[in-house]
Amino acid sequence: MKKLGVCIPFAKGTFNSFLPISVKNTIVVGDPITFEKAIDPENVTAKELNHAHDMFVVALTKIFDDNKEVSERAL
Repeated sequence: MKKLGVCIPFAKGTFNSFLPISVKNTIVVGDPITFEKAIDPENVTAKELNHAHDMFVVALTKIFDDNKEVSERAL
């Protein structure tokens, strides 16, 4: 680095090159979540925020449970 002025990274990937190692991914998309409109958008209460978070967690868990067999087969 002192002679070149830049740091040369030493990485090992596909075929011992700098190409990244490919990893299989499974991407799924669920139904849209419809949230209730906040009474006062400037001052959202903790109750409203917790309710929206609970709805998100339930939807995310449903997507995971519906598709976990698909991702297990991809391995």
